[in-house]
Parts: sequence; structure tokens; C-alpha cells
Amino acid sequence: MDRIIVNQYSIDCPFILDEHRLAFFSDVHGDITKLESIIELLKKLRVSVLLLGGDLIDTNKDDYRNNEIKELLKEISKTTKIFFSIGNHDLVYFQKDSKGKRCEVKSEELDFWKDLNSIKENNIYLPDVPVDGPTIDKWSLGDDIDITSINFPIEYYWNKELCSDFDSYLDAINNISINTDRFNILLCHSPKNIIRNGQISSYLNYLKKFNLILSGHMHGGLVPKFMRHQDHGGGIVGPYANILPKHSYGVIEDENTISLTSAGVTKLARSSEAGLITNNSVIGKMIDYVYPPEVEIIDLVPGDKTSIKIKKFN
Repeated sequence: MDRIIVNQYSIDCPFILDEHRLAFFSDVHGDITKLESIIELLKKLRVSVLLLGGDLIDTNKDDYRNNEIKELLKEISKTTKIFFSIGNHDLVYFQKDSKGKRCEVKSEELDFWKDLNSIKENNIYLPDVPVDGPTIDKWSLGDDIDITSINFPIEYYWNKELCSDFDSYLDAINNISINTDRFNILLCHSPKNIIRNGQISSYLNYLKKFNLILSGHMHGGLVPKFMRHQDHGGGIVGPYANILPKHSYGVIEDENTISLTSAGVTKLARSSEAGLITNNSVIGKMIDYVYPPEVEIIDLVPGDKTSIKIKKFN
């Protein structure tokens, strides 16, 4: 795995006291080769904080790959702080129904997350796993940054994140406390309720005043990098057969808040029906060429006293 797209940003903000280099990526889906290459890249770029956007594993019962991922995380945590949000694939496994069709099943034994708990003291900051409802975890990074992770149970995704779930979403958001004298980062696997009608939700922007929101889940809408609009764009297809999804990648910037949706590391999840074609090595290499893994590098720097600015370098 040689080709990795690096999207690099610089955010100036008056709340930032010292420079920080963060890395954010999502949707690894258990691809060990890609994860190993990314970790080597992060070492070269001297990243001090890693933010993971969910779907790190492909299913909760892929023991061999999951153990390898746990060891990789343990290795990088020696030099890098790691913060998580939890995605839909992190909570399920797959089995065949009576007609032989593959279907998602809620995993009752979340072994991967239980195993990670055993090493979380080594710079690994784990959220509570959402089982019966949303979970919220908050950590402080130095004297100037707060990181909040909001996570939803698998039923939230099975309902296709429609407006019927918006009340529970708002209830969870309302339980987050914000210190507006610090730089506030929100990790949330899906951007579906973050971006509403082309704008950042007022609950996150004006009422809660998050400065930076990081999401994944959309796999870039399966739009190749060279075909994407420069700004936050729509896709061709999204998770759970969402045709022509909106806001599948990129940045939306508002007065108070920047929302960044990563196109992700793996574009076709191996456990999905479409992802089965990647088992063919030739086809898999072609897909990786068109849809290489993507990593977001974010430099937070002290800025002026009036605004937050963002510059995209490539």
C-alpha cells in the first residue's frame, strides 16, 4: 500500500495556546495493510494526536484482524494520543438469513472494545459503547482543547438516520457541556444530522459552539478524488443503499464552526455485498487506485482574536 491521499488543513483560532498537529481518518473496515501504511505515515508527519472516526473494524467477530488492529493501536499509542468515535460496523456482525442473504446482526458480545479497554491507559481514550442509547464522552487535551465523542447504537443506522431519530440526537447533544473558552472538537461517525439543509446544525454551531466537527461514514459517496467538487459535496451512493447522498465529503465552514467529513480509508467495506469483489486481488488493486485511502492532517495554531480560519493546502 503506497498511495495515500493526505488532505492538509491549518486552523487559526484564538483559543489555541500551542500548536497541535492532529490526524483524523475513518472507515478502516479492518484493512490491516492500509492501517499499517497510515501509521508509518503519521510517524513521518510527527502527528501527536490521532482522532478515529468510526468503523475501525469491519465486524465485531473478525477476531484475527481485530487482534492485529489492537496491536497496531497499542504500538502507535506509545507516542500518540488516540481518541475514538464508534461506527455502525464496530457494533455488528454478519450472518445469512433464511433466504441465504447476508444481513447485519447486532453484536451482543463486543469483544473488540472489551479488549481495547485493557490497554486504554496507554494514551488510548475510549468512549462508552452505545448499546441502549447514545453515549457521550469528553476529554481534555492540554490547556486549550476539549474533545467530545458522541456515539449511537446500531438501531440509529438501521433507521437510516432519518428525522424520526432527530429527537434522540438532540437529547444527546443537549447533554454535552461546552467550555467556550477552549477549542471544542466533536467526533461523530455520521454527518447525517450534523449537516442539515446544507448548513451546520444550529445546535452544534450556535448553541453548543463546537469549533471543529469530524465525521466519516459516507465513504466519499464513492466519488473519486479527481471528480469531487472543491467544497463539501454530494455522492453517488452512500451507506445502506443511500442513492445520491448529500454532504459525503469535504468542508462546510460557518461563522463559529468547521465541519469536516472524511472520505475515509476504505471505500468498499469488505463485509458488504459490494465489498466482496475486492477479494479478487486484481479488482481490489483497481479499486484502491481509483479510491485510495485518505487521511486528514489538521494543524491547530494560535490565531487572531476575532475569527477561525481554515486553509486547505492540497
